[in-house]
Amino acid sequence: MAATRSRGCTRAIAALVWLDVACHHALVPAPTPAPTGATAPELVPRNRCGRDFEALRRIVEHGYAGWDDKRERLGAVHIDGATAHVAARAAAIGDDEAEACTAALRPWLAMFEDGDLSLLEVGERPVHGDDAAVGRDAVQFVPISARTVVLRVPSFEDPAPIAALVEAHRLEIRRAERLVLDLRGNAGGSAAAWASLMAFAQSLPYTVIGFDVRVSEDNAAAWARAADELPADAADGAARLRAVAMRMRRASGPWLELTPDRVETRAIVRLPRYVDIVHDGACARACEQFVLEASASDKVTTFGSHTAGVLDYADVRAATLPSGVRVLTWPTSRSRRLPSAPVDGVGLLPEVAIEPAALRFLDADGLARRVAAPR
Repeated sequence: MAATRSRGCTRAIAALVWLDVACHHALVPAPTPAPTGATAPELVPRNRCGRDFEALRRIVEHGYAGWDDKRERLGAVHIDGATAHVAARAAAIGDDEAEACTAALRPWLAMFEDGDLSLLEVGERPVHGDDAAVGRDAVQFVPISARTVVLRVPSFEDPAPIAALVEAHRLEIRRAERLVLDLRGNAGGSAAAWASLMAFAQSLPYTVIGFDVRVSEDNAAAWARAADELPADAADGAARLRAVAMRMRRASGPWLELTPDRVETRAIVRLPRYVDIVHDGACARACEQFVLEASASDKVTTFGSHTAGVLDYADVRAATLPSGVRVLTWPTSRSRRLPSAPVDGVGLLPEVAIEPAALRFLDADGLARRVAAPR
């Protein structure tokens, strides 16, 4: 910890050239021990809302990748009490009271404190991240001095524009001494989207911890549905999803290895010499995975505020509940970092903590003023 703090402080002093703000360090809290599972009482609902809750409860208990961990942390008595309470409420809601039913069921899911475990009405889309901080604008390359360039990447949803921007400015990035990656507002997307950025950040081989998928019929069916919903030009991806579903149906244990641990190695890119990653509380999922992996490099220093803490459970799948008006989403896989190195509920803390207001000069208008100013 002392070595990390010293390294962060040294880099922070150098980074004040572009930051112009003070900084302080924060320590990562101790990890939470991992839990074991239990079984909630069976329910026999008769009305539409009650049937939806029974289906929801079954999927979460047998398919949610965080069930055992959260049950251990929250306690069986607490969860079972909440289950009985919500079941009673659901049983009293009329079949024509759709909104009341949704409102009654959501608190049960909220108890688990996992933003990917959610109940949506058909046609409703989940909202992730805090778009207000930076905005959902396109990726942007801005040279702010002869030695420092900024890449603003507000989303990892689409790999194509990021790869195109990096390719268009590769020589300028390679000639810079410092690359600033502004990930504020980035709620994630695909790891494929940040592959071109990692080439500049990595300096040493590092280990990527894999994921296990929880085995259940609901999960197998959800993975198969996800394959069916992919477009025709994504045949390879659909085949991989179906293969996981088939392996789940043949598995004898409660968990199945989804991705193995691996050592990631790349050709070392000497310049930029320093890579500064700026993140905030909206950085989640693929964004957090990038920060986690990039932080293993001795070229990288992280700045800003703690990330969202939505990384331990992944591969979110969906199922329409019996009423046909509500959709449950839930993570089906769990990182093998657990229980020793949790991110959910904690987030990834930056080496150098900076108040969000002090980073506004990285917004588009702030960068424009800085570029226009005489040097």
